[in-house]
Amino acid sequence: MLRNYILVAFRNLMRNRTISLIHITSFGLGIAAFLFAAQTVIFEYSFDDFHKNGNRVFEIIATYSSTKGEFFRNTRIDPTIAPRINGTVPEIQHVARFYPQSGEEPYCVLSYTNINGEQKLFNEERAYYADENFLNIFEFPVVAGAPGNVLSDNTSLVMTQSTARKYFGDEDPIGKTLELTTGGTESNKTHYTYRVSTVLEDLPANSSFQFDLLLPFRNFEENYKQVINEQWGWFGSFHNFILLKDGENDLASIEAKINQQFPEAARKHYATDGFTVQYHLQPLSKIHFDPDEARVNNDALLTSNKTFVLLVGLIGLSILVVAGVNYINLTTAKALKRAKEVGIRKVAGASRFQLVKQFMLDAVVFNIIGLLLAFTLLQFVKPLLVVWLGMGNTQVGWWSWHSVIILVILIGSTLVSGLVPAIMLTGVQPVVALKGKITRSPHGGLMRKSLVVFQFGVSVALIVFTSVVLAQLGHMRSKDAGFDSNQRVVIRAQGTEDFDMKKFRTFRERILTNPKVINATASFGVPGRARLAGNNFDHPLRPGENVFLGLAFVDYDFASTMGIKLIAGREFREDQQTDERVMMLDESAV
Repeated sequence: MLRNYILVAFRNLMRNRTISLIHITSFGLGIAAFLFAAQTVIFEYSFDDFHKNGNRVFEIIATYSSTKGEFFRNTRIDPTIAPRINGTVPEIQHVARFYPQSGEEPYCVLSYTNINGEQKLFNEERAYYADENFLNIFEFPVVAGAPGNVLSDNTSLVMTQSTARKYFGDEDPIGKTLELTTGGTESNKTHYTYRVSTVLEDLPANSSFQFDLLLPFRNFEENYKQVINEQWGWFGSFHNFILLKDGENDLASIEAKINQQFPEAARKHYATDGFTVQYHLQPLSKIHFDPDEARVNNDALLTSNKTFVLLVGLIGLSILVVAGVNYINLTTAKALKRAKEVGIRKVAGASRFQLVKQFMLDAVVFNIIGLLLAFTLLQFVKPLLVVWLGMGNTQVGWWSWHSVIILVILIGSTLVSGLVPAIMLTGVQPVVALKGKITRSPHGGLMRKSLVVFQFGVSVALIVFTSVVLAQLGHMRSKDAGFDSNQRVVIRAQGTEDFDMKKFRTFRERILTNPKVINATASFGVPGRARLAGNNFDHPLRPGENVFLGLAFVDYDFASTMGIKLIAGREFREDQQTDERVMMLDESAV
């Protein structure tokens, strides 16, 4: 019997090639869109869930409240709170700070010289300082070397597997010695000798932390010892994480004890700026979807927008529903041919249950072919979509509870798309079916009209939503950024230790001999990319009041090279130097 059902299903498929092609193509596209959306949603919601003790990991964040009633949250706070609560709050098992090396030191040059005297040298842009307990809090898989608090030794270095391969190839990296040079114009220039103590697996794409090197925090403290130990107000810089002891879950009590460690001198420091500070705990599971602006603008941890992710999932589900409704509409549209088939089968003695099974098997065949088409499309199109949308790698493992949810949805869509027309077509009397009067059924007509209206309604909504999003993206891309990015090329040249810019000036003179190069300049940062460098300046009109201004260090001819319009004054020029310390302001600063 099953063989007969399958033969009939394939005969119907081949007999109605045009409609079958529309069936399969539309349903395949719908499933492909749904699978892409489902992968994206699952990937985003899976961030940091591979840490075994993730439910006991929290980040300390601060709320700054002003006397004017204003307040803001900051996920990067003073580095002094971590050593104060370490050992003084009994509920806390481990404390660790995490800080991007590039935050204060513009370059990080790591070099390795093998026994043959060959040197490999790279500027590591994803290096971070971390406390010794960092790897006790976050359980990143260890490939080689010692796990745990290896960063307690200020000569130890932790790197990922791909970074180790970059320097050492197939050699055993453990115990290998490397030279590190860090520093910048505003910080101490340092040279350290490190040995590789631990190699971690390459970090998964669904990790909020993305680093290549971990450096001992105590080496950073050596450079900034006085500031870290004695000065408060270095906010907007350091991530502070804690691991609670097993069974400790009274967060309010723990937060109160953390705030008790905030010294009176620090409170007075913030009070002079008109702020009070209160510390809170944020679970690791909420970091990735933290909507706070300070988090979103932070490049130390990967974050995302929950609303955007849910919209992606809703759009994928809507497309799948439209594809299913389209299948039902097309199936019922050819109801007259199938109705006569139903009438003849009933006259021949077929039961309604047997007919329902036949229609369900038809739907299964169409869905299986559509599913194969969907996986094929997804394989070729997904990499292009990921790059176009700028979403990064969203690959997920299908052998998990996530796959069960997707499988249930796909089975449900198959059942609905097959069951609805089956019930509609098999419920008519044989005489009515053979006379071809099924299309004049009031009940059937209402069902078809409702489905068509629903399908077109959802389709129009998706088209309008897509048009609005494209219009917004077009507006963002066409909006005046304040500088001209056309015909400008950025060369990342960190790591030259070129404090007086002599090397750059030599390089600039050489490239300006090329007739295709109009001008060249340098800056600590790419225009348009948010940087948190800044400082408080005394307000010129209101004594005792400070104004925080973001800073960008630039070389001569920066404004003219970048197409920045000057309203008044002049830019920095080599032939118009002055002994005064000067700066340029934008309109907002003025």
